[in-house]
Amino acid sequence: NLAINSFSENLLLNHKGHALVDLRVFRRKDDLYLTIEDSSEFCLARFKKHIIFDKVVLEDLSNKLMTFTVQGKNAKKHLEAALASPMPKAGEFIELNFENAKILVNPAQRTVYGGYDINLCISDSFRVFKKLLAAGIKPSGEEALEFSRVEAKIPIAIKDAGPGVLPQEAGLEPKLSYNKGCYLGQEIIARIHARSSLPRSLKRLRLEAMPAKKRADILLAAKKIGVLGTVVKHPKLGLIALAVIKDNIETTEFDIGGVKASL
Repeated sequence: NLAINSFSENLLLNHKGHALVDLRVFRRKDDLYLTIEDSSEFCLARFKKHIIFDKVVLEDLSNKLMTFTVQGKNAKKHLEAALASPMPKAGEFIELNFENAKILVNPAQRTVYGGYDINLCISDSFRVFKKLLAAGIKPSGEEALEFSRVEAKIPIAIKDAGPGVLPQEAGLEPKLSYNKGCYLGQEIIARIHARSSLPRSLKRLRLEAMPAKKRADILLAAKKIGVLGTVVKHPKLGLIALAVIKDNIETTEFDIGGVKASL
């Protein structure tokens, strides 16, 4: 039921209801445009399995299109000045011609203050990027974006959820639908929704060193109490991480593969 020029935040689940991939679905006039966090090949294969008699054409644009994100408390002001256009409201997007390039702009909460994603052709990216810099928008890079995301406790399914972790545990519930028709993992999701509580939730940790293993188990008295997600080096906070950990435990210090961690 998406209206034209609106978009939704979504998850792809497995049969156990575990969140595997985040994606945004944009309803344009003549098609649906999807942006996918890190796993476009997996999603494309999943979608193709569900095309039987439908007249649907899927096109992978990952080698043609890319995304900038402009984040920060002044993102709206700077972008409105640079693009000479009001920014879209939550759940909506706009398409503009800017510097002889077609761009699609949507709200995106990737940091504490949030901001906007700009989707465009790779061939136009350098020209658009230079114009944004000239408008006073400062470059930062993926590393800064990632530690800002972890600082804000914003999860990504492929990094902070995945097999063995339910979306509600990983802070991804806003991307779930409890009203949508049949989908893979729906029965588990509905059962959890009816139960209304889970024993684990998303937390932010500080680590003394980088664990040797990604997605390592988090232990307390040799018992598993959670699983590690994204680990980043923050310029002020040091090593910080997102993790799904049991609630109502009596300590705030844990062991992750021999590395000490604390809430």
